[in-house]
Amino acid sequence: MTIGARVFCLIGVCSAVWPLVLAAVSPVVFLGYEYMACHTFECCNSRWIKRNETELRERLRENIYGQPFATRILLNAVGNRWSDPNQEYDKPLVMMLHGPTGVGKNYITRTLANSMFTEGTNSVFIHYLTSAVHFTSDDNIKTHISQLQSWIE
Repeated sequence: MTIGARVFCLIGVCSAVWPLVLAAVSPVVFLGYEYMACHTFECCNSRWIKRNETELRERLRENIYGQPFATRILLNAVGNRWSDPNQEYDKPLVMMLHGPTGVGKNYITRTLANSMFTEGTNSVFIHYLTSAVHFTSDDNIKTHISQLQSWIE
């Protein structure tokens, strides 16, 4: 116990004052911790998540060839999500890209990640799953489904 706490307790106001002191100090400590944590580590704020639709549009225009339909859909999905910066969402924006080998699914994914997140593809908010690595056996389809469901929850 600190000297100040001992003095208060000697006066007899220890039990009445300390809850008030803790109530006043706790929010300051929490906000300071949150600021330092989000300054150092990735958080869901504008420092780590860019909301620059113009940059995304330019990167897609410069880097993606022969996929105007995919580019338009991606811009609409992300643009609608970013349209109101004050909007809070209960669920993440999830995209599934389908197509044969070599059409640019991975390339579009990297372009989106690098445009949307300060850390790009190294962001903690990016989870990249590919069937060749994560879902290798057709015999374990039920296992793969339950793993995905538990991982998402």
